[in-house]
Amino acid sequence: MYLDRIINRISVNFPTLAEQIIKVQSEFSGDHVLWSPIGLTEVFDGNTVLAYDTALCTLTTLAIQFKEEEAQYLNLDPRLFNHDNMSEESKAVLMLHEYLYAIARGKGSSSSRSTRMAISYLIRDDLSSSEVAENLRLLNFIQ
Repeated sequence: MYLDRIINRISVNFPTLAEQIIKVQSEFSGDHVLWSPIGLTEVFDGNTVLAYDTALCTLTTLAIQFKEEEAQYLNLDPRLFNHDNMSEESKAVLMLHEYLYAIARGKGSSSSRSTRMAISYLIRDDLSSSEVAENLRLLNFIQ
């Protein structure tokens, strides 16, 4: 599975981060993943600074995390997640994003901006560069 390969690559250079990701992955499993049959309420936690063509792209909410009585839940929109244009790679990166965002939220983040920036470093070919480590440190994902 593509997501497992990404996590294995992360574990080589950032074993503690990989352990945190795996822990969150186990929390978001089984009955802690919900599939909303009617879509999800739009959440504006992206704080996006990305430029995109509004004629070709639509920003919408595909996943929402919430906590209830100390249990973490992930609510997904199956119409979008299982859409023909949603590749396995896109699904894997989305799930990695959700795992990292849960870690960031646990450290007090209320925006997924740092998570998206971290993703851009973690899916690079070379994770061993000092640039990747320094940026993950600045984004508060590693010590």
